[in-house]
Amino acid sequence: MPNIAFNKLTANKKKQILEAGYLVFGEYGYQNTSINQITNVLNMTRTSFYYYFTDKDDFYRLLVEDQKQTFLSKYIYNKEQKVNLFDIFLRLFDYLTECKKTPIEPFLLDLFYNISFDKQNELLKQLEDTN
Repeated sequence: MPNIAFNKLTANKKKQILEAGYLVFGEYGYQNTSINQITNVLNMTRTSFYYYFTDKDDFYRLLVEDQKQTFLSKYIYNKEQKVNLFDIFLRLFDYLTECKKTPIEPFLLDLFYNISFDKQNELLKQLEDTN
């Protein structure tokens, strides 16, 4: 996850960085996104980027974690009853539908098209453990 310096940024600055990250990965996809493209969209130098993040993977993991936490807080944690795995998939579908036609949609599409089987299992395990 990001370096301590990132956590010291204001909430507004963090939000700007996340939104820019969704745009760049959404436009180019994970495989085709370079550090130069990221720094151009973020309007920061490579040095600044590496001050906040270890590498491209670190930044991408931050975006995935942000989306996971957004989904969990909106569709899982705020429910009074426990949900089973089927309910989680239904709520995930609702969340993805809600993100349609937003700047986050291309990022999520690239994430789901390119996620590995191991990562899918890891996410499902985390969701189950959350309950």
